[in-house]
Amino acid sequence: MNECITDEYNITLKVRNNLLLQAFKRKDEAPGKVLAQKIGMSYTQLNDYITLKRSPLNSEGDYRDDVYKICEFLNMSPSSLWTDEQLTPLDKSTVEVTASYEQLTAYLPRAGDVIASLENEETKQLLDEMLDTLDDRYKRLIKRRFGIEGDPATLNQIAEEFNVTQERARQMELKALRMLRPAERSAKMWEHLRL
Repeated sequence: MNECITDEYNITLKVRNNLLLQAFKRKDEAPGKVLAQKIGMSYTQLNDYITLKRSPLNSEGDYRDDVYKICEFLNMSPSSLWTDEQLTPLDKSTVEVTASYEQLTAYLPRAGDVIASLENEETKQLLDEMLDTLDDRYKRLIKRRFGIEGDPATLNQIAEEFNVTQERARQMELKALRMLRPAERSAKMWEHLRL
């Protein structure tokens, strides 16, 4: 007898206080022991607020001292970091569920877009590393010419921007491309593109 398997995916859902995480991100801080020390609390305490395992309110209904430390560090009010629904702590902040492909795509309707975005981000990072081997003038030329930042520019537009003739702009472009050709500059990018 063939049994139909409908739950092909095991998904772990993690609940986090996104208001708090985004506030740390805007301050260029990553949750961890170093951040907890900067705030003046233990990492476990900070993590419990992030995972909503600990209410920001004490048993009397007042904000805890730790919450005021976090708010002072971020220069924000408690109501900006916790919604009314987040004032009640969660017993667990993770749950595992099984799902079919259809259910998974309902949770992540643009899963393909997310993967493509991650791949594009990796490609962009590798391209930036390659371009960083050029001096600023050639790097700017390549970015403008090939539309890496904005619309692609014509040779005429490049010539005007760099205050050179169109022929000189063409020569500069060729030189920049030749400088990118050596294996040590392009190896990572070619490896990435082959995958």
